[in-house]
Amino acid sequence: MFLKSIFDSRTSDSFNNAVGFPHLIIENALENSFANKVLDDFSKLQPEALQLYNHFNAKVTSSIGRKYLSKNMLSLIDEMQSENFISQIQNLTGIENLIADKGLAQGGILDYPKGNFVNLHTDNLTHPFDHTLKTSLTILIYFNKDWPPSYKGDLEIWDNCATKKRLNISPKFNRMVILKAGPETIHGLPDEINSPEGMGRKALVLWYYQKANDTPFAPTKYYPRPNDPLNKKAFIYFGNFLLKCYYFQRKYLGDWDYKITKIMKLLSK
Repeated sequence: MFLKSIFDSRTSDSFNNAVGFPHLIIENALENSFANKVLDDFSKLQPEALQLYNHFNAKVTSSIGRKYLSKNMLSLIDEMQSENFISQIQNLTGIENLIADKGLAQGGILDYPKGNFVNLHTDNLTHPFDHTLKTSLTILIYFNKDWPPSYKGDLEIWDNCATKKRLNISPKFNRMVILKAGPETIHGLPDEINSPEGMGRKALVLWYYQKANDTPFAPTKYYPRPNDPLNKKAFIYFGNFLLKCYYFQRKYLGDWDYKITKIMKLLSK
């Protein structure tokens, strides 16, 4: 399924010395015919396959688990969670003992229509349910053809203080992006998607973890851009407070997804 040579000329130095923070961009990651099959499957997904998560810091449309995904999508996910692929990723990044998110507690299929966005952020540093697992790596593959800059949706890489943008990565078809996760790896797509109606920014995203007994309580943390107005900055910080409350209650009191999302959606207005 994967091009057998995509990692051959890469080294951990390429990953660790990348601009901004450790990451790697690999073009034509999949066999082109298979990448086209996955792209075709996006239009065949049942409405239940994708859910909108909407609050002040993010408005994103993504899948929930594996249930409604196509055979091609599941085959790709299984390949990217296989021992062989994980071994290659470990050699490439120098990050050892990676554990795949087999149940897709996070990640899966993304299909962001017009108006979706994600403010600058660092990813949550623990698995959402198993707090002995720390987040170590995120891998994306994009499935967008004829996606001009005017549609927005570039992945932005920023410095570790969110004061300067270092790099834009466009969501080009069959492009793989490997990102190290950590408290200083600030990224996002803070400008709203501006694609035509019915045309979304398509991607697959998978998360990888490492076992750790001292994993800190660190949910997703959002950051304003330097030129954002003061009221927007205030809401971003308040959103961080609500998110910490959400993760705390989910850990100790159960899942209140609907109620928390509703509160943040009301505040975003």
